[in-house]
Amino acid sequence: MTREAINIGIVANDGTGDSFRVAGQKINNNFAELYTAFDATELFDYISIDGNNISATRSNDNINIIPAGTGVVTMPSLSIDGSINFVDNVISAVGNSDINFIPNGTGSVVLGDISVRHNTVTTNTSNADLQLSANSTGSISFLSDTTVNGNLSTATVSQGTGEFDTSLTLATGATVTGIDNGALGSSATLLATQGAIKTYIDAQVTAQDLDFATDDSTLLSIDLDSESLQFSGGTGITTAGSGNTITTAVDSTVTTLTGSQTLTNKTLTAPTINSAAISSTPSMTQLNTETMAITDNTIQTTASNADLELSAAGTGQVRIDGFSLPRADNGTVQGLKTDGSGVLSFVSIDYPLDYTQLADGTVTLSSSATANVDTFDKTVHRSSRVVMSISDATNSRYEILEAVVTHNGSTAYVSDYGSTTNYTDSLVTLSADISGDTVRLRATPISSDSTVIKFLARRQVI
Repeated sequence: MTREAINIGIVANDGTGDSFRVAGQKINNNFAELYTAFDATELFDYISIDGNNISATRSNDNINIIPAGTGVVTMPSLSIDGSINFVDNVISAVGNSDINFIPNGTGSVVLGDISVRHNTVTTNTSNADLQLSANSTGSISFLSDTTVNGNLSTATVSQGTGEFDTSLTLATGATVTGIDNGALGSSATLLATQGAIKTYIDAQVTAQDLDFATDDSTLLSIDLDSESLQFSGGTGITTAGSGNTITTAVDSTVTTLTGSQTLTNKTLTAPTINSAAISSTPSMTQLNTETMAITDNTIQTTASNADLELSAAGTGQVRIDGFSLPRADNGTVQGLKTDGSGVLSFVSIDYPLDYTQLADGTVTLSSSATANVDTFDKTVHRSSRVVMSISDATNSRYEILEAVVTHNGSTAYVSDYGSTTNYTDSLVTLSADISGDTVRLRATPISSDSTVIKFLARRQVI
């Protein structure tokens, strides 16, 4: 409950304070609360305080001092059983007594990064070394029958008269029982001295040689202790040495893949030559490539059904017997003519006669719209007679028809005749007009299906 305070009034005997009875009740209530807080069964029945001694009253009871939360129990100086003293960070025994740390069960005594259990000392930090360090000029001595497992690393380790400097590493399971200073045997427990190792190596080198064979299968050998192996070249081949490298080279008398050599009086039997360059005056009766043969004055292809192609580089032209051929095709119904200097060019052969020109062609009409069949220049031709073969394969309709077209420079006129067809009517309706300088013969099919017109036109010049 809450502490109760006695009202003593404002000034003495002013009659405003508590009565004697009320004040006594408050005193009794406060003492009752103290007795409840310090109940004799929790404190005084089990612990006795006599002077500066605190002792447990029940048989074999411990005395526990437990701080609250993260607090600690602080004691500037502590003595346990009169035999061990704790002062600051020093633990000391009284007289010549030992200090024993005994863990329970399989536990260990942990001192910082080192754990001690029975007769084993181990490090607690992962992969950490266990280091033994003597003071000043002192040494770490290992008594007889001392066994070292793993790595032993220290400044100086002495045992009797033996001394190990820096480090001594023994593999797991290795056993060393002595030193071999002789010719080296097969013992697995003796260490070899420097002299023994040199004697052994000298004997091995003297007894060894290098065996090798040449191209003709001759077997040879070199004594590694007393002989030298020489590399010599042959015809057109030389050798040279620098450091530990031997270089084999060929001279100018040997033909190489990348070199430029002149072959004199050589016979090539069935060779494959790529991109060959032949001098202007070669002396040979036959030259064969993979797909062509040149024999005397005959050039022919050797691959089955292969064309013989002549092609000039860049803007050059192929010349045959003094005539230069055109570099590209120039359309159909054309021929070649010379300019009088041996240069040939394509020309139209539409003028077999002086006043008549022939032309043919084909037109496919895929709808019932009007399209051009034949056209000509009104400034060149006056009229044209056109024979047309008309096919409507979808409806199995066919017709041959002839039409004549003429003009007066501003108006075109057309007339058709001689229609022959398997249908009841002509398959097209013809018309003519002038567009610019072009006279046009036009046709409108009676069907929206595909209609093909093949024609031959004979035009008369003005």
